[in-house]
Amino acid sequence: METMMGNALLADYFIYLLKFITDPKFQWDQAWVRWVAKKCSVIHENIWTGIRIPGAFIVIWVDKTYGSNSLTLLTILFFVLTDWIDGKVVLAKGKKGTKFGSIYDGVVDRIFIAVLFYYFGISKMHILAALLYWPLVLIETASYIWLRILERLDKIKDKANFYEHLNLGKYKFGIQVCLGIMLWAADAFCPDWRWWPLIVNVILGVVIIFAVFAAACKYRRELINYFADGFTLMNAACGIVSCWISATNLPYACMLVNTGAGIDFLDGYVARKTKTNTGKSLRGVLLDSVADIITFGLAPAVIAYFVGVHPVAIVLYVMATGWRLVHYMQGKVDNPGETDLGIEQSPKPDEFNGYPSTAAGIVIANLVWCGLDARYLNLAVCFCAVLEVSFLFKFKWYHFKNIGRLKRKWKVVPALTMLGALIMGKFNLGMVLLMIGYTSIFFKPISSSFFSWKK
Repeated sequence: METMMGNALLADYFIYLLKFITDPKFQWDQAWVRWVAKKCSVIHENIWTGIRIPGAFIVIWVDKTYGSNSLTLLTILFFVLTDWIDGKVVLAKGKKGTKFGSIYDGVVDRIFIAVLFYYFGISKMHILAALLYWPLVLIETASYIWLRILERLDKIKDKANFYEHLNLGKYKFGIQVCLGIMLWAADAFCPDWRWWPLIVNVILGVVIIFAVFAAACKYRRELINYFADGFTLMNAACGIVSCWISATNLPYACMLVNTGAGIDFLDGYVARKTKTNTGKSLRGVLLDSVADIITFGLAPAVIAYFVGVHPVAIVLYVMATGWRLVHYMQGKVDNPGETDLGIEQSPKPDEFNGYPSTAAGIVIANLVWCGLDARYLNLAVCFCAVLEVSFLFKFKWYHFKNIGRLKRKWKVVPALTMLGALIMGKFNLGMVLLMIGYTSIFFKPISSSFFSWKK
């Protein structure tokens, strides 16, 4: 019992940390943050920013001179902290971003991250699969030049928005910092781990989305309405690449389906955080459904085909996935009068009519990855197809996002399951177990014993 309570307390701390990292307003609401900002405001914010100019080069010097992993990490964290402090100092003084501060901070951050990533990711680890690094550098440089040209031509209408430090830019820098620390950890402890190239490229893909919209929203703020669509397209890209490499690299193909599932969850989260409600628009629903049929319909089908699953089972699964997503689109569209895809009775936003295609795709991809015999895979594929069209029998599952409403003891179980799977090197088995848990615990008729619906 004490162990369970300790794990639950650890989960609460993790939720606090996640909210602190992702919500600048929540940060500023903390009394200790305002106290730190006030103490640090005796030094001008531009001086705090300027400390990062030699930052990456000092990190490299420390790493080469002392060869201490812990000292190198502390040096990285110190210079990262200066970026957090300079923004909080501005808030403590009750000021807004200036033209000089905006340009200065952006240039310094780009130099710091570019040098750090090149040193740990390319120079030391030789991650040849970091294909998106140079496109990112090109996009960031081109967007910077483009914005300055527009400014000189007086094409920027909202000057206050142009020089304001948008949260997108801050999140982008934070993600890049996490990537830099991750590469340091990779070089220090497990440089030969097979999944680093995939992880690095996925994170760089997310950074590219942030980089594009951080620049675009400075030019025209309303472009934020398309931000979540960038993650939806990234989900589709995972499915396309998974199909492409299924014949030559089955584990990577299966992992890309899992990655697409994570991004599929992320695009809904981004839409809610940016208050764009992309998931409720016709554009968002159609784009999301196209991405899902690629990543959770076609990709698992192609993967299953290359391990000997019968073509009839594969066709049935793809057809069921397509039918399921059309039904999903019918329930999602808010204004039936504007499109023939709408129906009068839309499902509640916290539940699915029928088994979600995301879960079905994860199950099939990871069962293949676990090495399940083709005979049993045929049954599994057919069973997933039947579950997906179970909306015909009014079967419903609660949405993934309701995991926060699980009773406390059941919140710990998924974390322990994945931790055990990772320790044993069986991530694929862990994902299968999680989906089996989702299939039963989130099934609406039997969910009442697992959920606590108190606000």
